[in-house]
Amino acid sequence: MKSPSDLLKFLIIVLFTVLVIECNSQSEDQSFQKCDDREAVVAGTFYSDNPEILKSQLESFFEQSEKARSYDNVLAIISPHAGYVYSGKVAASAYNQIDPDKEYENIFIVASSHRVLFKGASIYNQGDYITPIGKVRVNKTLADKLIEENKIFQFKPEAHNAEHSLEVQLPFLQYRMRKDFQIIPIVTGTQSLIEVEEIARVLAPYFNE
Repeated sequence: MKSPSDLLKFLIIVLFTVLVIECNSQSEDQSFQKCDDREAVVAGTFYSDNPEILKSQLESFFEQSEKARSYDNVLAIISPHAGYVYSGKVAASAYNQIDPDKEYENIFIVASSHRVLFKGASIYNQGDYITPIGKVRVNKTLADKLIEENKIFQFKPEAHNAEHSLEVQLPFLQYRMRKDFQIIPIVTGTQSLIEVEEIARVLAPYFNE
C-alpha cells in the first residue's frame, strides 16, 4: 500500500465550470511547432498584465482567503476561472489548501473549453506556458506519452489558443508554490459522460503513484 507521502506526488486541479460553446473565429489549420511556448492571452483582461500589480493582487487574495484546514492527502482542488476581480479570493482559498513546500512530480490542470467543441481532451505538449510573472514548465514527455497511448487525448491547437480557464490558474500556482513544479495542461472539449469517465480512468493511476 502506498504511503501518504507517496500519494502526494501528483496533484489534480479541476476547474469548476459548465462547458460553454461560442463561435470560433480561428481556423482549424493553425499549428504550433514543438517548443512553442503558449503566451498569456488574457493578461490585461482577466487579470493584470503588470507583474508587480499582479503579485500584489495575489498577495491580497491569499490574505483574505480561507486558510488551509489540513495539508494531509490533498490530491485535488476545485478552482473557479472567472476574472480575478470576481473570483480571485475564492480561487486563493482553493490554492491555500495545497502545501506550498510540497514537491509534486506533476500538477495536472483539467480545464474546459469555452470556444470549441471536440471529443475527449487536448493536452498542450508544444512548449511551456508563459504568464506575466514567468514561465510555467510543461512536462512535455508525459504529455506526449498520454497523447500517444490514449485515444481520448490529442493536441488540438484551437483548444488552447485563446482559452482562459487554464491560463488564469497559473499565477496562483506561481505565487503559492515554493518548490519547482511542472504541469500537464488539459482542456476538455466534451460533456459526454462516457468520454469524461474515460479521461478519469486514464488519469486515475496518477493519484496513486
